[in-house]
Amino acid sequence: MLSSRSGSSNLIFDPIRETIDSFLITTLKVFFSNNNFINSIQKDLNKCRHPQNQPCIISSLQASIDQYKKGLIINTLPLRQSLAALYQNERKFTLDSADWDIIETMSIILNAIHIKAIDFPCGIQNNDILSISCNEACPFHMIFYLGVDENYTCECGNENSNPWDNTNMCQYFNINEIFEDYNHEVSQNMSKLPNFIIKEKGIACNSPSFLNKIVNKIEERLSNATSDSCYLDNCHINRSKITFRLTKCPEIYLINLIWENNNPLYIQVMLATVSISSTIMIDEIYGIGPKIRYNLKGIVFYRNSFYDYAYRNDDKWKFSGLHENSGWYELLQEITVLKYLPICLVYEKTPLNQPYSFDVKIHKIMFVEKLAGECEEYETVYGSRVISTEKKVSGLFEKIKKNNVEKQKNPDLRSLYMKSNVINEVSLPVSKKIQRPQTDSSFPSIIDVKSSSVLKEEKKVQQNSSYNQKPVSEPMLNILRVNSIIKNPSSVIEKNPLSSVIEKKSHSSVIEKKSLSYDIEKKPPSPIKKIWKCKCGSENIDSWEVCSKCYQLKPGVEGWVCEFCKTKNDSEFLVSCSVCEETNQKAFFSDPNSDEIIKSFDLQNKPKAPIKFYDDYEPSPVEEKKQKAQKLENPNKKPLEFFRIEKKNNTWDCDCGSSNINEWEICEKCYKTKPKLRDWDCKFCKAKNPPENINRCYKCYNTKNSISGKNQEYSLCKKCKTENRIYADTCESCEKIKDQDYDSIEKNNKSEKLEEINADIWECPKCETKNSIEKNKCFYCKLVNPYIVPKKYQNLEEKVKIETWECKCGKINNQIKMFCGKCYEKKK
Repeated sequence: MLSSRSGSSNLIFDPIRETIDSFLITTLKVFFSNNNFINSIQKDLNKCRHPQNQPCIISSLQASIDQYKKGLIINTLPLRQSLAALYQNERKFTLDSADWDIIETMSIILNAIHIKAIDFPCGIQNNDILSISCNEACPFHMIFYLGVDENYTCECGNENSNPWDNTNMCQYFNINEIFEDYNHEVSQNMSKLPNFIIKEKGIACNSPSFLNKIVNKIEERLSNATSDSCYLDNCHINRSKITFRLTKCPEIYLINLIWENNNPLYIQVMLATVSISSTIMIDEIYGIGPKIRYNLKGIVFYRNSFYDYAYRNDDKWKFSGLHENSGWYELLQEITVLKYLPICLVYEKTPLNQPYSFDVKIHKIMFVEKLAGECEEYETVYGSRVISTEKKVSGLFEKIKKNNVEKQKNPDLRSLYMKSNVINEVSLPVSKKIQRPQTDSSFPSIIDVKSSSVLKEEKKVQQNSSYNQKPVSEPMLNILRVNSIIKNPSSVIEKNPLSSVIEKKSHSSVIEKKSLSYDIEKKPPSPIKKIWKCKCGSENIDSWEVCSKCYQLKPGVEGWVCEFCKTKNDSEFLVSCSVCEETNQKAFFSDPNSDEIIKSFDLQNKPKAPIKFYDDYEPSPVEEKKQKAQKLENPNKKPLEFFRIEKKNNTWDCDCGSSNINEWEICEKCYKTKPKLRDWDCKFCKAKNPPENINRCYKCYNTKNSISGKNQEYSLCKKCKTENRIYADTCESCEKIKDQDYDSIEKNNKSEKLEEINADIWECPKCETKNSIEKNKCFYCKLVNPYIVPKKYQNLEEKVKIETWECKCGKINNQIKMFCGKCYEKKK
């Protein structure tokens, strides 16, 4: 069951349909986790006015919402029947099959919502109808629609923009891209190591390098996107750089992870889940767009034709087979053991100052990687999965462990131990555990001598003796008991109920007491442990050089902490981390002059050779003596001066960090324009262009330094005799309006123009785009068709009769049509 956002009710589905309709149930869980989606469905969409034999998608969805609001069991059968009836000819969503794509299901339901919002029958899935804009008024385009423009810039200077489809709802990503530099043997070797070695020593593993890898790969792929094509047909270069610009940021951002293999390795499933980012900035992914933060809200998992949805509530994760207080660490272990494939990431828009973090230490993630290696070894040896495919949960995390219960009841247990000057073994690392005094095998140690039954009896005695006092917690009793042992060890031996048993075994209680007191005097308890307090308020043991909460260095310690794997690096590793090899970040470096220090080293952490200029030249003592001797011999002769090189700033630095030559107006790495560029005048049409138009003029579309236009026709102005472009309405010199007698068409070209008119298409003289004869304007540059002959010349060869009418959207329709074929507006 999945709790709603408000937490007032739970999603309860028919258990009979849970297996065969898992793709549909998971879809509703994703939709119903957003209250705006539910409210907009009930508020903006009316009841379906197109009844059919089978219930339609909208009516079935509204019925499910009503059941959810009333806290009833949600029946998915009507929605399943409506999908099967819609795709009956294609035999999709048949009632006896469970293996259907959840992304396709979500897309079909959202498209039906869009069609219903523009007042069309919701049972029609037509591309022409789907392309009609609703002005972002439907729940689909308000919450889930991702609008992106692809901008193509060819090396020839041509630019073209191509928007993504109007039905786009997610970002697609092939998960195999994160396994390009994956080392499987490293993860397999971890299964043979104990946990304390993995935690204490720098064991080679794959987990640190896979953190946030999915989003990083998407950013890398989009920033380096290219195309071997050009929009111009006569281009001989055909190499275009693709940039992206956000036009619509969704409220729910989806990333669809595509798996080529439905049965990958356990380690691959674990690393794919680890590579999920807890928070993202959408403008960093697409380059151009508003600065908006998205936090991870849920993950859709897939396993043997069964879908399930992991949902986050604050810092707790809700998933089948997990207890109510489970976190990201428990979810990682559950999906690793069951081999659940993450196929869809659900991100929700959130304020910039509220990023979400998994808050799991790196050594715990390494433990899960070791667990994946153990499961892999089991499957190799026994030929079967650790958990059979029939089971939906592992049963390992259904109950809370006792240690976690005590921590929840006493969150300040660690600080309580610190304040009482007693070192708790749980809080110390493995290498610094308390070494107990070695005693004789016939005598138990002081602290271990009490069994659990004895502790219960002491607790009952304390409750009976002080029934009026407030109860004392068990951890506090342990602290007080240890303190009393340290102050008076003999009191423990005298009050010990097991002293009779010890006397029978040793045959001498006196000898036993002497031996125990001797051990206590010989091995006193460890002294008070020193601690240091971080700026964040966390208390750490003095031997720890990094804060366990905020990962800041202890005052006075040199080095830096890696932002990705949280490893403390010494001063000899200045540029890259010694474990994950990520570059150093300024915020995690202790030296305030970190920028200058890092620039003096290369990526291999080796110091760069200093750059010597002749301005800084200082002659050696021998050369000084020679110069003085030359002055004494020839006092009138000027001394030899060294050739000086002026230091000129011949480069400019881009925001991406790349250095470019001053003559370059575009960064060679990120293709951004050089800052502080001035406007420039076109040498051909004299138009003033902004700095962004680096290659071509926005008016005549000629290159920046071109004096005459290429492949263009001209008309002669009768007033000033200036040659103007054929599509210019006014003279570019004297601004005289073009002659109404159609002087732009020369007499020797009239026959060619009429041939173009009689053809089915016409080519735009400005951008060379081929358009339909029904279009009065160019599809790309919106130029008016210059081949339309005025009324005076229509009878020269053949009259063109086109009985059409033009809609507001620009579509040319036949006179017999009463509705526009593009926007479905009625003819006026």
